[in-house]
Amino acid sequence: METFISWYHEVFYEKADPLIRDKPLMGSPLPIILICIFYVLLLVYILPKFMENRKSIDCKKFSDVVDVIVLVISLYFLVVASYGWLWIFNWHCQPIHTGIQSRDELQARYCWEYLMTRFIFTLQSIPFVMRKRKSSHSDFIIAHHSIFPLMVWSIINYYPGGNVTFVGFINSIVLSTMFIYHLMIIKRPQLKKYRKFIYISCVVSRHFKYFKN
Repeated sequence: METFISWYHEVFYEKADPLIRDKPLMGSPLPIILICIFYVLLLVYILPKFMENRKSIDCKKFSDVVDVIVLVISLYFLVVASYGWLWIFNWHCQPIHTGIQSRDELQARYCWEYLMTRFIFTLQSIPFVMRKRKSSHSDFIIAHHSIFPLMVWSIINYYPGGNVTFVGFINSIVLSTMFIYHLMIIKRPQLKKYRKFIYISCVVSRHFKYFKN
């Protein structure tokens, strides 16, 4: 048991980047795993059970508020990532740098903030359950929101900055585009005819980030 604890501490804490390992939810995967498990249980079992014998609840206002919050967060990280990719990082493979310069500390902070805000995005899934509109799309969103924080944690716990931020850069572009479009639909419903084109473009862009380099 002591050997396992020693191995666990070495792999997830000692080998983690010193700029980020002492921040909340970092240095150990257990807290983030438990949060993601609770999220899945909440959306797949707890809330559906709660709504089982109740009428569907209209969550449009809640959804609109969440969309605005997500848009603001996405634009914030888009600005931050754009600065990095236009003036700091190379558009090709470069050596991983884990130094302790002030710029590195700032990158680590932004990466940690990016992870923390992913939990705000999980609120998007709640209206699907409350409206009783289960679909393949809602299943995809639940799967995405439960896996993506784990993926982000596993990267930034060791390399909080540099080329790995390309994923967040593309993701912020996609989310900003999607939610600006959602808000435009509220004012101009006729724009719904472009929904398929917008969604396909965003999905293609999201997959593009995995083929970088």
